[in-house]
Amino acid sequence: MKCKLGGFLLVIVLASGCQAADVVKIHVSSGAHPAGPVNWKPDKPLEKDRQYVLKSKDGKAIPAQLDSEGRLWWWADASTANSEADYEVATVLTKAAAAHVQVGEEKDGVIEITIDGKPFTAFNFKKNELKPYLYPVIGPTGDAVTRDYPMKDTEAERNKKPTGQDHPHHRSIWTAHGDVRNITVAGMGGSAIGGALAKAALGDQASRPIFTARAYGLPAWTQPDTTVLCASYSGNTEETLSALKYAEERGAKIVVMASGGTTRASPSKNFDAPTPPASAVIFILTASPSRDSTRS
Repeated sequence: MKCKLGGFLLVIVLASGCQAADVVKIHVSSGAHPAGPVNWKPDKPLEKDRQYVLKSKDGKAIPAQLDSEGRLWWWADASTANSEADYEVATVLTKAAAAHVQVGEEKDGVIEITIDGKPFTAFNFKKNELKPYLYPVIGPTGDAVTRDYPMKDTEAERNKKPTGQDHPHHRSIWTAHGDVRNITVAGMGGSAIGGALAKAALGDQASRPIFTARAYGLPAWTQPDTTVLCASYSGNTEETLSALKYAEERGAKIVVMASGGTTRASPSKNFDAPTPPASAVIFILTASPSRDSTRS
């Protein structure tokens, strides 16, 4: 039986008669290979609700994981190249023991996860959020490992200057990798300057293309994987309202920055514009995407 390991081939031979009585033993013979994941699919399917390890004769245990197709995966160090070894496929968690990690039912866009009955984290994916995120995240000592803002307003963070409640676009632990193809900042005059500055400052280091729209409508390539930041201090700028309508029609991800008006009334994610655009450049710039992720 053969398994792929990176660009090299790792050969696995199942010893005869060793898959009976819930005992599975394998003989691994490998050639030259770098460190990387290995998978093996046994003739007799393994139980899917177990956690597995490969146990060697010297007592070493290699964590392994079963995927939805019945393949067992583990990590092979480069040190195992050009060698042979015998392993026993063993379980480390039974059904009863595995119950200490519980994933709750979805409720109002939130799935809670507990360990031994104690809160660990919650997966938040409410429709009014730009992206899913984990919050809160509780460490082994019972303390939160991420801050509360902007999900929760606390006095301690409010009084911590100047960083206690910055980055209103950031949510605890999240990732936007592959979620947004490009970013468009729609606005007139000073309302769009934050996007222009972000584009100029990041240049080819930006993780996604940044475009500034200072006219009616939006580019034809606006799609559901485009994030559109509509900026208007008054909230009634015609060109920005036109861009907002176009973004809604194309199903784009929308962020609104306004102090009021028709734009501010949009059901999209809203940020308050603290001052007129000419003096709010820094705020608009921080709401634009960074080089590491799309945080608008």
